Amino acid sequence: MKRAKLSKDSLKILFDALEENGHNMNTLATLLGFHPRTVRDWSSGRFTIPIDTLDILVGVANINPESLIIQILPAWWQTSRAGKIGGSAYFAKYGALGTVDSRSFAGYTSYNRRKSIEGDIFQKKEIIKPDESCELAEFIGIMIGDGHVNEYQASVALDIKTDIEYCKFVADTIRNLFRIEPTFQRRPKNGCINIVVSSVKFTDLLVALGLPRGDKIKGGLDVPDWISDNLDYSIACLRGIFDTDGSIFQEIHRVKDKIYAYPRMTFTSYSEPLRESIYRILSEVEVSVKMRSDRNVNIERFTDIDKYFRIIGSSNPKHIRRFVAFGGVG
Repeated sequence: MKRAKLSKDSLKILFDALEENGHNMNTLATLLGFHPRTVRDWSSGRFTIPIDTLDILVGVANINPESLIIQILPAWWQTSRAGKIGGSAYFAKYGALGTVDSRSFAGYTSYNRRKSIEGDIFQKKEIIKPDESCELAEFIGIMIGDGHVNEYQASVALDIKTDIEYCKFVADTIRNLFRIEPTFQRRPKNGCINIVVSSVKFTDLLVALGLPRGDKIKGGLDVPDWISDNLDYSIACLRGIFDTDGSIFQEIHRVKDKIYAYPRMTFTSYSEPLRESIYRILSEVEVSVKMRSDRNVNIERFTDIDKYFRIIGSSNPKHIRRFVAFGGVG
């Protein structure tokens, strides 16, 4: 049986994800039918992992296999002569180790083996394509703010402490719009909780709706045209953007012995087209907005912040509570 050798970073990604999904060496050993010491040796890189076993581990970890750098080894790779032959054959078929072609092959191994298995996470799920609506526009705003789309998964990363209530809203929105059940990945070490949909059809649909795949900034992140052309959709989209990636806070200034506090709202993005779209939407609803840097869009007067909450609103309870605490009307 062929075996897989993972880079040190890839082993950490895989086994950290397994741990975060509730699996330790003992539970994995029971699941796979191996001794816990063997699983521990896999995690440390001391032993290589059988391909079929790696398929199971990737599925249980619920991660994108393309995030792992994997070297495929023949069953008899450990003998010097066979290793040389195996290496030559590998180069001929898949390209040199460490190249884009070889990593691409490795990343797709699990997907290609499992995409036709009924109920498997890599099987294409039936997705409802919703009509254009304010609810859909708000979800696109959520994805613009804190979402990520790759080949196999779409996810939204929220704060594990302050966004728990909002997590339910986002998950319910996904269910209502697309008739698909998201999963939750708690990542306490990173301080976040991810809402994930593992579906190629879903990611393809999001791209068709105007979201970039992969690096959002390099992909030209902006409000899609079908939203920009409709003010109601633009308002809903902006609500989603701010609810996930915006902040409201008190700016404190000390002048001699006096302290002055001013409420501020800000949105930060390295995407110039997105910053300009946010500026335009706020200007259309007559909310005064400032762009004081190449990253931030700010609302700096309380009257304008109040107008924002009355016109745009928020679906995230933490923002509403903070606004009320600063003297606004919830």
